[in-house]
Formats: sequence, structure tokens, C-alpha cells
Amino acid sequence: MHRKIEETPEREKMLIRLKELRLERGYSMTQAARKIFSHPDTYNRYEKGIREIPLDCLIPLAKLYDCSLDYLVGVSDQPRKYGR
Repeated sequence: MHRKIEETPEREKMLIRLKELRLERGYSMTQAARKIFSHPDTYNRYEKGIREIPLDCLIPLAKLYDCSLDYLVGVSDQPRKYGR
């Protein structure tokens, strides 16, 4: 049984940012998935909001897109570099 994913304004921002950041860097979903060692179908589900993104994938995504975790998950609107 799957747990219902809670829709919040931050989650909506995160889904938009995930796609925007990927497209800004010129990655296909398959390329982005491979860079974070995920299956393309799983990455697709993350980006479409069908599946929760686990922390062990959020950190590689922030590194890949060179942004803070706060920005990636929609808590901050400051797209600081990863780790700064």
C-alpha cells in the first residue's frame, strides 16, 4: 500500500524546480537519472510528483544541479550553490 503524498506549496515548487534545473543544464530525464544512480522511470516519477524523493537522492540532485537543498525542496528562493 502506498502512502499518499502530501501536496504543499513547497512540494509544488520543488517539482517545478526539479524540471527547470534539469532543463537548464540540458539533461534528459534519463541522463539526470543516471547521474544520480537512479532508474529513469523512478526519476520520472520523482519529477512528476508520483513518488517521494528520498534524502539519499536529494543530496546528489542538489550536487548535480549545484544548488542548496533548501532551494531544491522549495523552502528557500535563494539558489545558492551546493554546500555554501
